[in-house]
Amino acid sequence: MLALREAVLNGEIDCIASHHLPEDWDDKTCEFEYAKPGMIGLQTCYAAVQTALPDLSAEQIANLFSLNAAKIFQLKNSSISEGNKASITLFNTEEFIFTKEKNKSKSQNSAFMNIPFHGNVIGIVSKGNLILNN
Repeated sequence: MLALREAVLNGEIDCIASHHLPEDWDDKTCEFEYAKPGMIGLQTCYAAVQTALPDLSAEQIANLFSLNAAKIFQLKNSSISEGNKASITLFNTEEFIFTKEKNKSKSQNSAFMNIPFHGNVIGIVSKGNLILNN
């Protein structure tokens, strides 16, 4: 774990992604060798990184989750400018505890239930629409 943190901090790891693969209850509550792989992670990805790497700035986290991937895959650079529809993530760095009640996924399989984090995505602006995690 320390090596991964160090690799992010020194730039060897330049991109972080969440492979969001929720599975329903029946596909997870069986013998391990028959269980489908995957767990929910989209809601906790930012919080986990902010908590594990508290020295990262908001700009560094934005680069890790978004801008660096766009460069790597040569995607069109989205910018905040007049006439463009916003695509923004809204977050804070307050303590957040991920609970079953706060979970927005159809699945419940998370290793992060009831774990305190230092940060949370509170909403997004997507295609001009504000969506809050209430």
